[in-house]
Amino acid sequence: METCLIGISNVREVELVCSCTYRAGVGGGSATVGHFGSKRGRKTSGSLSFNLCSMKVSCVQTVLAINAHSNPKINTTCTSIHQAGTASGLTSNHVIQVLKSYSDPRQALGFFFWAARQKQFMHTTYSYNSMLEILGRTRMVKEMACILDLMQKQRCRLNSQTYLIILRNLGIAGGLEQVPSALEKMKKSGLILSDFAYNGLIGLLIKSGFRKEAMVVYRKMISEGLLPSLKCYSVLMGACGEMGDTGQVMGLLAEMRKLGLRPNVYTFTLCIKIHGRAGKVDAAWGLWRQMKEEGCKPDVVLFTTLMDALCNAGRLDEATALLKEMRSNKCRPDSITYNTLIDKYGDCGHVDAAWELWKEMIADGCAPTVVTFTTIINALCKGGKIEEALAVLDEMVERGSSPNLYTYNSLIGGLLKNNRLEDAQKFFQVMHNKGCDPTSLTYSLFIDYHGKNGEADEAYEMFLQMKKKGISPNVVSFNVCIDSLGRVGRIKEVNELFEEMKQIGLSPDVITYNIMICCYAKAGKVDEAIGMTLKMIESGCDPDTVTNNTLIDILYKEDRTDEAWEMFHKMQQMNLPPTVITYNILVDGLGKDGKVKEAIELFQRMRETGCPPNVITHNSMLSGLCKNKEVDLAFKIMQEMTENGCYPDEITYNILIDGFIKTNRIDEACQLFEDMKKKFSPNLVTLGTLLPGLAKAGQMDYALRVFKEFYDVMGLLPGDVACAALIDGLGRVGRLDEAILIYEEMLAKGGSQYIYVVRSLIKSLCRAGRVYDAHKVFEESKVRGVAHDTIAYNTLIDWLCKADHMHIAWDLFKQMKKSGCNPNVYTYNAFFDALGKAGKMDDAFKLLDEMRARGCKMNTVNYNTLISGLVMAGRVDEAIDLYGHMVKRGYLLSPSTYGPLIDGLGKAGRVFEANHFFQEMVENGCRPNCAVYNILMNAFGKVGDVDEACQLFERMVAEGIKPDVKSYTILIDSLCMVDRVDEAFHFFVELKSSGLKPDTIVYDIIIDGLGKAEKFEEAFKVFEEMKNSGSVPNLFAYNSLIGHLGKVGMMEEAGEVYAELLSRGYEPNVATYNALIRMFSIAGRVDRAYAIFEEMMASGCEPNPLTYSNLPNEF
Repeated sequence: METCLIGISNVREVELVCSCTYRAGVGGGSATVGHFGSKRGRKTSGSLSFNLCSMKVSCVQTVLAINAHSNPKINTTCTSIHQAGTASGLTSNHVIQVLKSYSDPRQALGFFFWAARQKQFMHTTYSYNSMLEILGRTRMVKEMACILDLMQKQRCRLNSQTYLIILRNLGIAGGLEQVPSALEKMKKSGLILSDFAYNGLIGLLIKSGFRKEAMVVYRKMISEGLLPSLKCYSVLMGACGEMGDTGQVMGLLAEMRKLGLRPNVYTFTLCIKIHGRAGKVDAAWGLWRQMKEEGCKPDVVLFTTLMDALCNAGRLDEATALLKEMRSNKCRPDSITYNTLIDKYGDCGHVDAAWELWKEMIADGCAPTVVTFTTIINALCKGGKIEEALAVLDEMVERGSSPNLYTYNSLIGGLLKNNRLEDAQKFFQVMHNKGCDPTSLTYSLFIDYHGKNGEADEAYEMFLQMKKKGISPNVVSFNVCIDSLGRVGRIKEVNELFEEMKQIGLSPDVITYNIMICCYAKAGKVDEAIGMTLKMIESGCDPDTVTNNTLIDILYKEDRTDEAWEMFHKMQQMNLPPTVITYNILVDGLGKDGKVKEAIELFQRMRETGCPPNVITHNSMLSGLCKNKEVDLAFKIMQEMTENGCYPDEITYNILIDGFIKTNRIDEACQLFEDMKKKFSPNLVTLGTLLPGLAKAGQMDYALRVFKEFYDVMGLLPGDVACAALIDGLGRVGRLDEAILIYEEMLAKGGSQYIYVVRSLIKSLCRAGRVYDAHKVFEESKVRGVAHDTIAYNTLIDWLCKADHMHIAWDLFKQMKKSGCNPNVYTYNAFFDALGKAGKMDDAFKLLDEMRARGCKMNTVNYNTLISGLVMAGRVDEAIDLYGHMVKRGYLLSPSTYGPLIDGLGKAGRVFEANHFFQEMVENGCRPNCAVYNILMNAFGKVGDVDEACQLFERMVAEGIKPDVKSYTILIDSLCMVDRVDEAFHFFVELKSSGLKPDTIVYDIIIDGLGKAEKFEEAFKVFEEMKNSGSVPNLFAYNSLIGHLGKVGMMEEAGEVYAELLSRGYEPNVATYNALIRMFSIAGRVDRAYAIFEEMMASGCEPNPLTYSNLPNEF
């Protein structure tokens, strides 16, 4: 009993000690707290001084003795610990072990203080936590407060376990995130945190991901008048920076200054780094200036951090200037500085600048590290400077630096990018030999290379090889392999890889899904592409801008524009701001759909949404405007581009030139072309647009100058199509010799590739009637390696047939079949047409049998040609039978089908049947054209049914078919034949008023009709009009006037007409002499009639029966 009382008494003494310390801490006084038992202590301000070492050693020894007596199991442990107290072997783990063995928390507390006074021992966070845990079990809050206070004064870190113990003791459930809300309750319980603990707690919360809770604790700390440390501010700023909250960072910086804390170089470095990562480079510059104004000298880390920010923003010139400033401040750049700049220069494609920095680094005596070597090698490889990269690799080895995995991957990537597969494979083997095993990234480089070169089998084999080597494919490996297979449409394997990826536990990322969507789109599986997007969302992978852009693009291309726009609006709902690519797709789509107004509105909206149009957007907009004939507006937008900081490129000029060409504004196209030459070299697209336009407009001199300039400057010939247009244009204006020279030059340069040029020259020669020359060109080009196609053969065969060179055409036809170039319907049709015109329809039908035997199916044109041939041969009934076959087989019937049938029946006097076919044509939904109306009107006119002809004319006009000159000619001729000259003259006047120009035939008919009706005044007026209109009167007009004047005895006027006839150089023909003989015979001038007859015979003009019947009876 006495022993127990002694023990209790001693524990009470310890409790008093704890109580004193607690009160000292709460009251704001001071205590000397140091290593328990040692003379070293940290003195703080205040008057109260207390040393825990004043606790009697005998008291602690008594506690130990009691403890050992009451718990024999730990007697040995206590003894060893007691002994250790005099040595240096006492550890925190020993203390924790003993503390845990106590059942009485007061005894544990006594041992805790005994341990504290041992030399060379200091309690740790874990021993403090053990003591707090023991005290907390019995709700000894006051003692816990004492231990917590001592813990803070000893500057012993409070970890998450410390706070969780406190929370449990206060009855607060949850984890570390509950501490901020428990601070007030802790304070009421005496568990008060110092500035040291607050700083630590904020860091702990940040580290655990509780940024908001950390800010709550920070605000609480400030409200209690405690001063956060610079490190605490740095931790808070870093957390805000990771969230991109630069406003909060600047707020913390301002609060720091308000509390009298002066930011140091580390603080400024951190703030600049945060702003740089957020893309707020100007704000980073502002912090830099503040720092210098406050006299804070930047170090190498700060210089490097700001350079990194500038480089990431593409402001490389400013980064380079900062490097110079760094040197002028006698701050020597280190390898990290150089690494940063070299890397960023390489990423931006400024390889020469990166190379110069590398040289400067070596000259500065800054020893490159493995990272530096790898960085410059990577930059050189990206810029295509492979030889330089290999030289650096050699230097790297010479300096004793061993290339690492990243070095080899950079080299392999660069070699593959420059299509040096064999060299890449050699380094792949070197890696093995050097013990640097390739990773999935290494294999992915090869897979990607093969895939982008269309070598899907090789890509897939590399993927399988990687797995055989025991290297697990990662998401990137799967992505490049799926892409490789998708490029060639191997959807089945794409799906298998996608499923395999998920089966082995890899989660497809947004890039995977985007590739899958593209694969389906390329294969035309749009619905599957959309379905993949839904799977993507279901899997928890959020679509990005690329996903939506891809879907919008494929939906537009599939003409599902409503869905494309719905996807565009969904983007905004998903907080995915449209990018310039999104707008480019939509602007291009609207332009192609002819929705110019909507395209312009969207184009203008881009600037308002902070997404200014780029050159691609402008080009899409201009293309849409030009296609919709809005060339002036397109040109205006082009002129405004520069003002908006966007500069036209070659494509811009090509679009506008094409727009001007297609609207026949050739001069403006030429002017724009001249302007283009001041900035860019015209390319094949430019010439392919301009030359055909110039050729069509007949501006051949300028076209030839453009052609020669391009050839002289570029050393290249324009493309096949452009040169073909040039040759065609020269041929149309009769400059075939120049066309042949261009042809010869092109063949000398490239022979077999200029098929269009050869074809164009052949056509031009044929048009000029030089069919033999065309055939010669055809044969010569064949010798030079031109592989003629069906179109070339057809062109020449068609013209040979038209020129009646059938023997050459047949030879060419045989050659065509022998060369393996299969004749088509157009080949056979050329022969059907020629044979039909020659009346050789039996031969035509034999050829038809051959055509069918070769598996060449007839088309509508073939039927129409054969029907026309039968009609010309007078085999109208057979033509009607062929028409019946055509109807039965469901061929498309056209005016070219009905026209020959109606014409043939009309000429055969079967006008009723002709009219029947006309009505059937209308009933079958085939709208008659002007030519068909003309044929039927002519048929009725020839049989004297002029009223029916007139009704047909009126019907044609009523149906909106504009009559041509031939329509009026037929009607005027028909009316004149039945002596209805006044009506004929009315239609002649109408012809002219309708804007048509009368030709020689219609003049002949109306003059003859008026003369026959003895309306000589009107006839002479028309005759004079004919001469004044540019239509030279022919022999028929003169003969008609002479004949009709002679009939009525107007010999003088007839003589004047005859004199004019001779003065114009005409040779009188039999009709002329007959008219004169008849005139003199009627007038009784027998001698004169015979004189004309003798003149006729002397001229070699053969008399006809009418001549003899006109001579006087005396003959």
